[in-house]
Amino acid sequence: MDPGILGIDAAILSATVAGTASGLELAGINPSPVGVGRASAGNQPYSAIIGLVGRHSGALTMSFSERGLLHVASCMMGQVLEEIDEMALDCTLEVVNIVGGQIKASLVDSDFDIDHISLPSLFMGSQSVYYSRGIEACSVTFEITNMPMQYFEDRYFTSQVSLMRRSGN
Repeated sequence: MDPGILGIDAAILSATVAGTASGLELAGINPSPVGVGRASAGNQPYSAIIGLVGRHSGALTMSFSERGLLHVASCMMGQVLEEIDEMALDCTLEVVNIVGGQIKASLVDSDFDIDHISLPSLFMGSQSVYYSRGIEACSVTFEITNMPMQYFEDRYFTSQVSLMRRSGN
């Protein structure tokens, strides 16, 4: 294990940044990583989660503001979405599915090789996540730089990967 910056495993940090960037690139979004920590810094009202299953299992959680979610979904659809509806939520789940696949690919041949990802789920309402001991967690805050500056606070979202390190590994 490489403890890396802030005690964050370097492979997980690299996979979180690369997987999020390459996954959102498919929707025409080039997010810039602007912060990193072991836990999510902000409570956004929309969080999509996808299970990561392998020798070490865990989850990817992506959290967005309402405007951030609408922007990502609009980019994915190629048309402006103005309200949170089934289409916007489905697009968000698809983006998280793509990012999960990219993170899985980024972790190949690492200590955290992932075999499968689950179907994504969406949680509405702000929440905090508590991790028990043995969890390797990395939360990266990204900025969606092509969102208008008038929505400055909505330009930020987080991608958080948490994986349980199995004993003896």
